[in-house]
Amino acid sequence: RGAGEVVLLQGSGQKPYELKKNGSVYSCTCSIWRHIDDIERRRTCKHLQQIRGDKAEIGRVGEQGMKNSEEKRMSLAAAPRPGRSPVLSDKDRPAARPHPSSSSAQHRPPIP
Repeated sequence: RGAGEVVLLQGSGQKPYELKKNGSVYSCTCSIWRHIDDIERRRTCKHLQQIRGDKAEIGRVGEQGMKNSEEKRMSLAAAPRPGRSPVLSDKDRPAARPHPSSSSAQHRPPIP
Protein backbone atom coordinates (compact mmCIF):
# COMPACT_ATOMS: atom_id res chain seq x y z
CA ARG A 1 0.00 0.00 0.00
CA GLY A 2 1.27 3.45 -0.85
CA ALA A 3 1.82 6.33 1.59
CA GLY A 4 -1.35 8.29 2.29
CA GLU A 5 -3.56 5.48 1.02
CA VAL A 6 -6.80 4.80 2.89
CA VAL A 7 -8.51 1.41 2.80
CA LEU A 8 -12.06 0.98 4.10
CA LEU A 9 -12.82 -2.35 5.72
CA GLN A 10 -16.38 -3.20 6.74
CA GLY A 11 -16.65 -4.61 10.25
CA SER A 12 -19.72 -5.64 12.19
CA GLY A 13 -20.88 -2.04 12.72
CA GLN A 14 -22.47 0.39 10.28
CA LYS A 15 -19.36 2.46 9.67
CA PRO A 16 -16.33 0.81 8.03
CA TYR A 17 -12.89 0.96 9.62
CA GLU A 18 -10.34 3.26 7.98
CA LEU A 19 -6.89 1.75 7.59
CA LYS A 20 -4.25 4.32 6.67
CA LYS A 21 -0.57 4.46 5.91
CA ASN A 22 1.29 7.68 6.64
CA GLY A 23 4.98 7.22 5.91
CA SER A 24 5.94 4.02 7.70
CA VAL A 25 3.07 4.24 10.21
CA TYR A 26 -0.09 2.21 9.71
CA SER A 27 -3.27 3.04 11.63
CA CYS A 28 -6.83 1.82 12.03
CA THR A 29 -9.91 3.50 13.47
CA CYS A 30 -10.90 0.41 15.48
CA SER A 31 -11.00 0.51 19.28
CA ILE A 32 -8.25 -2.11 19.62
CA TRP A 33 -5.73 -0.01 17.69
CA ARG A 34 -6.73 3.19 19.52
CA HIS A 35 -6.43 1.62 23.00
CA ILE A 36 -3.08 -0.15 22.65
CA ASP A 37 -0.66 1.56 25.00
CA ASP A 38 2.33 1.80 22.68
CA ILE A 39 3.70 4.17 20.06
CA GLU A 40 1.73 4.20 16.82
CA ARG A 41 4.31 2.45 14.69
CA ARG A 42 4.21 -0.60 16.99
CA ARG A 43 0.41 -0.98 17.07
CA THR A 44 -1.55 -3.49 15.05
CA CYS A 45 -5.03 -4.97 14.97
CA LYS A 46 -6.88 -7.78 13.25
CA HIS A 47 -7.91 -5.41 10.44
CA LEU A 48 -4.32 -4.49 9.58
CA GLN A 49 -3.39 -8.17 9.86
CA GLN A 50 -6.23 -9.04 7.49
CA ILE A 51 -5.17 -6.47 4.88
CA ARG A 52 -1.39 -6.80 5.19
CA GLY A 53 -1.08 -10.40 6.34
CA ASP A 54 0.26 -11.80 9.61
CA LYS A 55 3.81 -12.19 8.31
CA ALA A 56 4.03 -8.53 7.23
CA GLU A 57 2.59 -7.33 10.54
CA ILE A 58 4.94 -9.50 12.59
CA GLY A 59 7.80 -8.04 10.55
CA ARG A 60 6.54 -4.52 11.22
CA VAL A 61 5.54 -4.68 14.93
CA GLY A 62 7.28 -7.86 16.10
CA GLU A 63 5.89 -10.68 18.21
CA GLN A 64 5.34 -8.32 21.16
CA GLY A 65 3.21 -5.97 19.04
CA MET A 66 1.06 -8.90 17.94
CA LYS A 67 0.77 -10.07 21.56
CA ASN A 68 -0.21 -6.56 22.75
CA SER A 69 -2.95 -6.42 20.11
CA GLU A 70 -4.38 -9.81 21.11
CA GLU A 71 -4.26 -8.97 24.83
CA LYS A 72 -6.07 -5.67 24.22
CA ARG A 73 -8.68 -7.42 22.07
CA MET A 74 -9.33 -9.95 24.84
CA SER A 75 -9.55 -7.30 27.59
CA LEU A 76 -11.94 -5.11 25.59
CA ALA A 77 -14.09 -8.11 24.69
CA ALA A 78 -14.38 -9.02 28.38
CA ALA A 79 -15.14 -5.46 29.55
CA PRO A 80 -18.80 -4.60 30.19
CA ARG A 81 -20.20 -2.05 27.74
CA PRO A 82 -22.89 0.54 28.44
CA GLY A 83 -26.25 -0.67 27.19
CA ARG A 84 -25.08 -4.26 26.82
CA SER A 85 -25.42 -7.09 29.25
CA PRO A 86 -22.16 -8.76 30.19
CA VAL A 87 -21.56 -12.10 28.53
CA LEU A 88 -21.95 -14.87 31.07
CA SER A 89 -20.53 -18.34 30.78
CA ASP A 90 -23.02 -21.21 31.02
CA LYS A 91 -22.03 -21.87 34.64
CA ASP A 92 -22.66 -18.21 35.61
CA ARG A 93 -25.91 -17.83 33.68
CA PRO A 94 -29.03 -18.20 35.85
CA ALA A 95 -31.46 -20.88 34.75
CA ALA A 96 -34.64 -19.63 33.08
CA ARG A 97 -37.68 -20.44 35.17
CA PRO A 98 -41.37 -19.83 34.48
CA HIS A 99 -43.00 -16.99 36.37
CA PRO A 100 -44.74 -18.29 39.54
CA SER A 101 -48.10 -16.93 38.38
CA SER A 102 -47.90 -18.95 35.18
CA SER A 103 -50.31 -21.89 35.17
CA SER A 104 -47.69 -24.05 33.53
CA ALA A 105 -45.21 -23.33 36.35
CA GLN A 106 -46.75 -26.05 38.52
CA HIS A 107 -46.60 -28.66 35.75
CA ARG A 108 -42.98 -28.21 34.62
CA PRO A 109 -40.05 -29.76 36.45
CA PRO A 110 -37.40 -27.27 37.59
CA ILE A 111 -34.51 -26.68 35.23
CA PRO A 112 -31.28 -28.07 36.73
